[in-house]
Amino acid sequence: MKMVVKTEYRDNSATIFIEGNIDTSNSSDLYQFFQEVLDKNTITSVNLDLKNVISINSSGIGKILKFYKYIDEIGGEFKIIHAGERVMSLLKDINLDKIISVSK
Repeated sequence: MKMVVKTEYRDNSATIFIEGNIDTSNSSDLYQFFQEVLDKNTITSVNLDLKNVISINSSGIGKILKFYKYIDEIGGEFKIIHAGERVMSLLKDINLDKIISVSK
């Protein structure tokens, strides 16, 4: 399934909605969407909504971690929200929930 990304901005926050699979074929596209958010120098809070993500591989996880690291370095807040059962299980298996706030 093709990945679709939409972003909503409100004050200093951005919510990024992702739909589909996040894998090697589109992780560089995902990082471009992240870069667009970073280009808005006023964003200090990011919610990454994974409600409609079917699967994610290590390449996608790497891009998310890189984005999280930048937001964390500027003193911002980064959360993964609405993670489905399959994605939540993966994030917990790799202990990402110990680094990033993750919720269903």
